[in-house]
Amino acid sequence: MCIDRNTSVDLDGCGPGRYFATMYIYNETNRTCHELPESICIRGPENGVFFDVFTCAITCTGGKGPESCFLGPHEPANNETCEVKERMWYDRTNSCEPNRAWFYNASSEECEEYETCRNPQKFPEGVNGFFHSFFCNKYCGRFNVYNKNGSKNRSDRVNCTAEPLLRCSPEEEEEEGEPRYFYNASVQQCQLYYACEDNWPKGLKASNYFVTNRSCELECGNCVESQNENEVAARDDLNYD
Repeated sequence: MCIDRNTSVDLDGCGPGRYFATMYIYNETNRTCHELPESICIRGPENGVFFDVFTCAITCTGGKGPESCFLGPHEPANNETCEVKERMWYDRTNSCEPNRAWFYNASSEECEEYETCRNPQKFPEGVNGFFHSFFCNKYCGRFNVYNKNGSKNRSDRVNCTAEPLLRCSPEEEEEEGEPRYFYNASVQQCQLYYACEDNWPKGLKASNYFVTNRSCELECGNCVESQNENEVAARDDLNYD
């Protein structure tokens, strides 16, 4: 799931209801989730590919977030005007006003606007600066000061007896729901439910929320870890140096 993946650009044709998007995978070399170099046809996490870094991290890295999301904004402007300005591709003016960019404020758990004299479309991966709030949220959204380091034993990230997080009402499921899994302790099984994730709770610590059934079974169920060595290695291999 984390190491076995299908990242082909066009998976079985990008048909109705599907589209090309920036996606993320787990990199077993540096033990982090990172962006694929080109957009691919959107697909589910069962292919080892994730729509955002958070869902990749809670599935593959023990929930550890990118360190850059907890830094200050990347190369902010020092003044109201730029002595040297990198222009956006569509900027045909002679304006010296800074460009607009976004960074992730882990304290407020929001992507916030700031100004830079650099071209935010050319920011490298691994900095706290983004061309648009959408990409800021895809990379840093839902990480906070409580979950930034993940959890090697998962005790402070996973609560196997909690209610499923952000369960949709029956009316919301079809249009807004994302298929997720929770551990039902009363029947000792992982079960599918639909989560409406627009109002993600701030300051969240441990939860009963999983992107795949397999990750739910590994965390809360009766999966034998020796039979799932790759997933366990990806999930647990956190570096606390």
